[in-house]
Amino acid sequence: MHKSSTAEQEEQQPREQQFAQPIGNASQQGTRRLPAAAALAALAGSGAACYAALSAQPHLPPLQDALAAAATALLGGPLLVLAAAKVALQDRFHVELHRARLYVQAGVPASGAPAPPGSVCVRPTGDVRGNGAFAAAPIPAGTYLGDYTGEVLGRDAFYARYPDGVGDFAAAIDDEWTIDAAAAVGDVANFHPVHMNHSRHRCNVARFYARSQRRISFFTTRHVAAGEELLYDYGRAYWRGREHLELP
Repeated sequence: MHKSSTAEQEEQQPREQQFAQPIGNASQQGTRRLPAAAALAALAGSGAACYAALSAQPHLPPLQDALAAAATALLGGPLLVLAAAKVALQDRFHVELHRARLYVQAGVPASGAPAPPGSVCVRPTGDVRGNGAFAAAPIPAGTYLGDYTGEVLGRDAFYARYPDGVGDFAAAIDDEWTIDAAAAVGDVANFHPVHMNHSRHRCNVARFYARSQRRISFFTTRHVAAGEELLYDYGRAYWRGREHLELP
């Protein structure tokens, strides 16, 4: 079982390396923020469209009409894209405005049937990772595995405990709050999400963030066979500076 350091997740996040960074992983599941370059490109395109439309008019419209048209062009396109994605992906697409940041999560549900008691066990992996979480029985896709619970720490409390900014088993919620689950690591008789190991390419679990509720939940993304290890992508921030230690 790898240790987890903090850095939200934002490369939300769901384990990160620096507490001040926002959430997550820019892979197929989990959380990502809208790229600044894409936002600027959308604004530039909308501005050009507004200019072309106004230039084609023999007389300029009243100022309030022009402002309304500009606002519609600037906001309408991105909102339509988000609405279309929500319709297509339903419970696997989520948009959250939190602490003046827009977060988009795709590929992970927000709810699901809980895993039956005893369906996940913690045991040695047989390699350098130590312990890991394994399916003791078949687990359907979309199953809720549990929340990342522990002591919720604010920024000051986190750095007072971890002056170097690295918490062994802490998961960042945002740039202010993190959940420290160090106390649950040694309890191998009871599964906790902290027991799950990392894989970028073989992951079968994803994180759902409800930042306003200070909650990180875990769900299976596909059917998991009995005996199969439960894995999720910690995110690129976790491996920054130690890429040579990452296992596939």
